[in-house]
Amino acid sequence: MPAIRANFSHLLAPGLANVFRQNMDFKQYPEEYSQVFQLDKSIRQYEEESIVIGFGSAPVKPERASTAYDDPIQGDKKRYTFLTYSLGFRVSRELWEDDLYGVIKQMPQELAFSMRDVVEIVAVGTFINGFTDSAANLGPDGEPLFGDGVTKTHPLAGGGTGSNQLSVAADLNVDSLELALNLLAETTNDRGLLIRLIGQVLIVPTELQWTAKQLLESELQAYTANNQVNPFKGMNLSYFVWHYLTDPDAWFVRAQRHYLKHWWRLRPDFRNDDDFDNDDAKFKSRERFDGGYTNWRGIVGSPGA
Repeated sequence: MPAIRANFSHLLAPGLANVFRQNMDFKQYPEEYSQVFQLDKSIRQYEEESIVIGFGSAPVKPERASTAYDDPIQGDKKRYTFLTYSLGFRVSRELWEDDLYGVIKQMPQELAFSMRDVVEIVAVGTFINGFTDSAANLGPDGEPLFGDGVTKTHPLAGGGTGSNQLSVAADLNVDSLELALNLLAETTNDRGLLIRLIGQVLIVPTELQWTAKQLLESELQAYTANNQVNPFKGMNLSYFVWHYLTDPDAWFVRAQRHYLKHWWRLRPDFRNDDDFDNDDAKFKSRERFDGGYTNWRGIVGSPGA
């Protein structure tokens, strides 16, 4: 519907008590994707990150025997290619001038609302699609973020496999959270050497925020009458509600070190101009970014039972 006076006649007549704007009448959640991903910026058309794998565990050297030599391994490489997202609107000069309630003049704020929303949607897609074994969702190692849908594992460059998904999908509870934290702690590098990963943030959808609060903030163990000590208390493990997650059962634990990445090529750029011939006022916004992960380590997930 073109933004002309004939289509917005109610804004031209006096007497309206209120004019509600569906987006701007409600506050958006504060920026959330940046609580999950590392942010970086670029001045190029794409960025690449790669993994270099060190050496295996040192073997025994018998007396007078030669030292064993090992070679580093070139690991997976991830390319982040920056797509452009853009949206605009135009309004007749007459409607811009005659709007009695200032609604049309506030439409640029609505545009900003839309530009923020797409960033969150793209970012959360990394998690939502992380259990789906399809070509569109495969990471640098040829598997989705949380591993193959059957074996739930990732191939290791030095041989063998690693995992960042519970072997049996489980809803969030005391036992499953313990398993997830153990899985993080048992993560190895591609040579099979243990690396120090400690659960830092429990990431949950809106529906699981109450469970997360009970698990992490109760003085005693949740869901028991035995007055047992809460094993998660004092672990420096917090929870974060990511409102854009769409699966009410899926949950994740992120470690202090991870490879989740969001690259900004161009943050939202707002511009306006006038059409010389018909006097329309034109507004548009444009941004460029890409995100995902370079390596699966540092994040554990469960799609729920």
